[in-house]
Amino acid sequence: MTIASMRLDLQQGIRGSWSGKWQTWRAMASSANTGAAMIQHVSLKIRKRIQIARMQSVLNGYTDEQLRKIGVERSEIRRHAETLVNYEYDGL
Repeated sequence: MTIASMRLDLQQGIRGSWSGKWQTWRAMASSANTGAAMIQHVSLKIRKRIQIARMQSVLNGYTDEQLRKIGVERSEIRRHAETLVNYEYDGL
């Protein structure tokens, strides 16, 4: 075995070990991104549920006269709260 072939083997070995580490790192990063996206999605759902609950609380505090003025019956409060929170304004 010549020195040149030993260098070549060493270089290929180093590249090979870095390649494996790089692939492992990429897989971990991808997994972390997926986990982060899942946490973000769950936190958004929780935030919306809290907002809906707060809106329901406010609407439940209204008198029947106030609800009538905004066109909501007491039995529709939950649906109306969900609509107010989930509505996305798309401009004029």
